[in-house]
Amino acid sequence: MTRFKSNSSARASAFTLVELLIVIGIIALLIGIAMPAFAAVQRESRKTACKSNLRQLGLAVRLYTDQNKNKYPRSPALPSVNPYNLPTVMERLSSFIAVGLSPQQVQSGQGVMVIFRCTADDVVFPVEKTSYFYYNELGERPIRDTFLFQVYKDISRVPVLWDADNYHGGNLPFNWLMADGSVDHWTAPQTSP
Repeated sequence: MTRFKSNSSARASAFTLVELLIVIGIIALLIGIAMPAFAAVQRESRKTACKSNLRQLGLAVRLYTDQNKNKYPRSPALPSVNPYNLPTVMERLSSFIAVGLSPQQVQSGQGVMVIFRCTADDVVFPVEKTSYFYYNELGERPIRDTFLFQVYKDISRVPVLWDADNYHGGNLPFNWLMADGSVDHWTAPQTSP
């Protein structure tokens, strides 16, 4: 008489369909929990990249003012709002940003335009070729002669560039480059002295 051995050891190591579905459900649940955290990290990284671009633009503005008797560029707030056909702030600052690039690369925007784009901007940049408003009241005058400096008496309260749109969600928060070179994330310019 032949005895058949039970193949229970092979059966014990295999997954049943129910166990597999439970594992898939747990994985889906973990992904569902983690996705908002990943989205928040991505938003924060875009905001940080935008602030970094503004900091670099702040250095370019400082170089420009140093070479122009402490006067800021006379440029329109946005390229599309340019009734006097002035050079844009991008054109004025490109030679201070594009160190090491050829004149052809600067003219085509290679290596320069990336700094003028907030990574969260998919609306304004394609039209304007910049993601930032320029405070054109600064144009061709020292900071101490501007209206906002007269009000605040503090260059850390006078904006130079800021987000042209609400790129960072919430209650209209914007990244601001101030005349002292600082960059901050505010819902509006701080008005109390």
